[in-house]
Amino acid sequence: LCSMAKIPAFAGTSVERDFVEAPSQMLENWCWEIEPLKRISRHVETGESIPEDIMHALIASRNANSGLLNCRQLFFGLFD
Repeated sequence: LCSMAKIPAFAGTSVERDFVEAPSQMLENWCWEIEPLKRISRHVETGESIPEDIMHALIASRNANSGLLNCRQLFFGLFD
C-alpha cells in the first residue's frame, strides 16, 4: 500500500515472514552502535546529533532491566 516496490509480490506483508522481520531485527542491533545512532538520530527542531556522552550512556544502559524481564518470564513459567 505505501511501498514503492516495482514488483508488488515482494512488497508489504505478501512476503515471507523472515523477510518482513529482518529489518526490525537489524535495527534492534544497530541502534546500540555509535555510527548508526549518529545517522538515524537528530533533534527534531535543531537537527543536532545526540552528544557523545549521552550516546555512550545510552549504549551502556542496553541491558538495564534484563534481570527484571527474566524474573517476569520465570514468574509466567510458574503458572504455565
